[in-house]
This record gives sequence, C-alpha cells and structure tokens, in this order.
Amino acid sequence: SNADLSMSLGTAVAGLFTGSVFTPRVWNGTVHYETVASSGLEFTCADLGENIVEVTVTDDSGNVSTCMAVVNVIDLIAPIITCGPEPTVSETVSDSPNLAIPDADPTGVTSTLTITEDVVISDLNVNLDVTHTWVGDVTTTITSPAGTSVTIVDRPGFTGTGFGCSGDDILATLDDAGTGPVEDQCGAGVPTIDGTFIPNNPLSAFNGESTMGDWIITISDAAGGDTGTLNSWGITYSYANTNTDIVIELGPDGTATIDPYDIISGVIEACGIATAAVDVPTVSCADIGTTIVVTAFVSDTSGNIASCSANVIVVDLLAPVLTCPADQTVDPGAGNLFYILPDYIATGEATAIDNCTDPVTLTTQVPAPGTPLSDGTYTITMTATDEYGNTS
Repeated sequence: SNADLSMSLGTAVAGLFTGSVFTPRVWNGTVHYETVASSGLEFTCADLGENIVEVTVTDDSGNVSTCMAVVNVIDLIAPIITCGPEPTVSETVSDSPNLAIPDADPTGVTSTLTITEDVVISDLNVNLDVTHTWVGDVTTTITSPAGTSVTIVDRPGFTGTGFGCSGDDILATLDDAGTGPVEDQCGAGVPTIDGTFIPNNPLSAFNGESTMGDWIITISDAAGGDTGTLNSWGITYSYANTNTDIVIELGPDGTATIDPYDIISGVIEACGIATAAVDVPTVSCADIGTTIVVTAFVSDTSGNIASCSANVIVVDLLAPVLTCPADQTVDPGAGNLFYILPDYIATGEATAIDNCTDPVTLTTQVPAPGTPLSDGTYTITMTATDEYGNTS
C-alpha cells in the first residue's frame, strides 16, 4: 500500500539476500526517519511571534537532510503587579563639618548628626567624604544613639605590618550589600577608595534600633606624616512603611492626575509592559476626606492583563495665595491725630484665593481693622487660612 512507512536504523547483516524476487513499483508514501539524538532551541521574549526554523539532521555517514518549520512563540503568562505604598521608606541625613583629622592621634575627631525621626531601622548605609593622604592610616567608627559602635573603615590594606593603602582620599558609601570589602580597595586614581563597598564590620548591627538621637562619627589617623579632613558624612536609613494609603496632593487648580505608577509599587513581567491605566484618572477637591479605591491595570506586549487596587487619600496642602496692598503713605487730614486702619480684606485691597476654599473667610489683620494709628511707620500683617488649615 501507499501508507506511511517508518524506518529505524538497525544492525547490518553480512550475506546474500535469499528472499523471493518482487516486482518493482512506485511507492508514494512518506518515510519517517527516527533519530536517537536531537538538539533543542531556546526562545526568549525577543522571539515573540512566528519564527522560521531550519532543522538539519546529519547521520554517521555524513548524509544531511533539512526541513523548514514555523515556530510561533507566544506569551500566555500575565504580569504580576502589586499596588500600594512602597514597603520600605528611605531617608538621608548629612553634615559637612570640614573637620581636620589630627596626625597620629588615636582619639581623632568626632562629628554628630541629630535625627529627630523615631523609626525602627531595617537597613543603614554611611556616606563618607574624606580628604587624606595615605588612607591606610584612617579608621572610622559610627556610634548610634543606643550606644552601638561599628568600625566601618579600619586602615584599608593594613594587615598588621606595613602601612596599608598609600592612596589618597575616600569618597565612598559603606553598604553591607556593596561590591567588595572596603578593606581591599586601593585604586590608582584619586580618590583611591571610590564607590560602594562593604564595611569592615556589618552595619546590620544597627538594625532594629531607633533612629532618634545623636549619631556620632569618629575618624582618626594611626600613623605620623599624613593628615586630612572629614569633609562630609551622612546616614541613609530605611524602615518599614506603616502607611497603608497612597496620598495624592492636589495642585493649584484643585485637581490632580493619578499616574498608574502612583498606585503600582511593583511589577514582575519578563517581556515588558505595553500599557498601564487606572480607573480613576483624576481627583479633585470634592474627593478630600473620602478614601477612594483606585484600580490599576497593566497589559504586557502580548495582551496579558493584570490589575490591583489601593486606597487613595486626597489632600490639599497648598496655602491660599494672599495678595497684600502696596506700601501706602496716608494723611489722616487736618485736625485728625490718628489714621483709622481699614479692613483691607473687606475693601478688596487685599485678596486671598485658594485652590479648594472659595471664598477664603478665615483671615486676620494685625493691627486689627479700626485701630487708630498715630504718625509713624507701621507693618500690617495679614494672614489667610483655608478650610484645611493651610495658612499664608
């Protein structure tokens, strides 16, 4: 028959064919040739869509056969997105004391940063800018308000003998997740230590402590002949975000546009996001005081869609725009000893315009309207406060 014929390579047998003679004929079937080994192809997001693939098979005798195939690569996995405030907040405090570092003095110099915010540290990095010849002399320690001390730079390159790194200056961030130990850094350029590096001792020792209070840096020089300056230093601390709502501030026109990425805090998508949108694109003064649930949608390049929602709080933090009268020279007139101070808001000489409060009714004037003023120069102070407590 002309049915498909499957053939597999077997073991050759020597000898003459002794079967009966058959009549030759034309065979119109298809031969399926099975190979023992095969190689695969890897496709990525760059290959989405139809791809023409040429398959080549070579047997042990060098015989080659090829065929063409169309491989359609598709992405059926939707993005994974999260909405809401960032889970971690980071703040930086810094100072530029420009303190001279005394030569060969283990006491060194200290500088203090005072942090008024009281949060629990989840991660802490130190930024350091030091001008100093032969940085192998330099030791730097950070002490927290709780009394924990961590030596972050301890004579780079010094192994107990010799003099350590002979390069000049440090411009570095000390981070437990740095690119390499600061101890091993001694570049040919200036600054010789330049980048983000792992401190001599882990800064994670501060994790779990409060930020509030005085943070002290102590920097000293261990050998004679080289001096330097603590130009500046700072602390970047991170802590868990306890705010569960996203705050949107209104603009001067009393509205705000919500960008999808104001709502989205995280995206996992291998092939990229094509579009993003929200179901509440604009908020206004009318939304103040109400928690709004905003849903964000994203679509990847293959049309797979994901969504998530977050609570949004709308606030007005803009003070009224207060326009005061120009400077005036007034004459109470003949026989009058006093000038009676007018109400500049009531007369329209002073105006207050607000993005959400119209009209602005809470105003003050000092001295008060109706105050008699004798000859002299006076400063009239006016304030305007909107219904949300913003004052100008």
